[in-house]
Amino acid sequence: MKQLGGLVLAALILMGCKKSDSCTPAQYSYIYQEKKRIDTIRPGGYFLATQINPGNSIVFSYDVVGRFCKGWSDGPSSENLVFEAVPQATHFEYSSNNIKDVQCYYDYYAGDGSNIDALKILQGTISGVKISENTWRIEARVLIPNMNKPLTFNHTFKLQ
Repeated sequence: MKQLGGLVLAALILMGCKKSDSCTPAQYSYIYQEKKRIDTIRPGGYFLATQINPGNSIVFSYDVVGRFCKGWSDGPSSENLVFEAVPQATHFEYSSNNIKDVQCYYDYYAGDGSNIDALKILQGTISGVKISENTWRIEARVLIPNMNKPLTFNHTFKLQ
């Protein structure tokens, strides 16, 4: 009977011990910048990427750096969606009817260092409402071309 009690006690102790998680969770960023514009570039002549430069628009950036665990041979992946709104706007809505006319791109970088060309968003909706001097509420439901992957979020973006 002592052995059974000892086993039960040992099992409870082991179940109560939490293994340390050696992974960092995904990190999300929701920011916007004023007096900017989105340009496309080919760094080193390779893949198409986006770059935010001085300009006359409001540029919104949704960024995700993926989960990463110790021992992985590759780094974390990342993705971002960048899009513009006209200056002085207090609200906007882009739909499949007009989103292709807006500077709106999706970038993806794999953890192994490989990249895909920035993809122009052609389908979906993005809407925004300015809720204070330094914040916007943005809702997006877009389809990433060539991947048939939906990207959705509804979040507050802060002025950087």
